[in-house]
Amino acid sequence: MPSIGLVLAGDAAYNGTHPFLAESDHAGRLEWIAAIDKISALQPRHVVVGHGPLDPDHAAAHLGATRKYVEAFDRLDSQTAIAQELYDHMIELYPDRINPGSLWGAADAAKTFLARKSA
Repeated sequence: MPSIGLVLAGDAAYNGTHPFLAESDHAGRLEWIAAIDKISALQPRHVVVGHGPLDPDHAAAHLGATRKYVEAFDRLDSQTAIAQELYDHMIELYPDRINPGSLWGAADAAKTFLARKSA
């Protein structure tokens, strides 16, 4: 809704929640970041996220925060050996986000199923 500076971001952006990354490999995460960049290029004033607490916070900053999260996960995926290590590092970076089960699923998938898929 360009006339009012509003973007309905859906699953591209999260607010205070660990994103669902369990089905994304490195290439998928790069595509996610590219999608966020396309949305950010619209310079929205308000962003309705797909996941997060039910509150009136529709700040455009959620795009950048989600981008940083996906980048951190991708970087740490390449720097860690096991799911627990990846999970622990992400929890250190994002201790206040809700739904840590989503993070655990992503870490486990990155180090098991997705790792075998890309081998």
